[in-house]
Amino acid sequence: MTGDKELSKDNASVAVVGKDHPLEIIEGEALQRYLDAIEVEGDTGDSAGGAAAGGDAMELASEGESMSMS
Repeated sequence: MTGDKELSKDNASVAVVGKDHPLEIIEGEALQRYLDAIEVEGDTGDSAGGAAAGGDAMELASEGESMSMS
């Protein structure tokens, strides 16, 4: 992916693995909620919004929610 493209559910996927957590691949519609929770550096807005967005993403990840793959 070139640097001028935006991450989307169509061009990205995330793999999660850890101790006592089997490999989980998040993509498609399931990935969209995480993409919505992050802010890209250089976007307009205050820095507090970026911190909140990052916190939301971490909160989603720490909830340990099971996401279905399509």
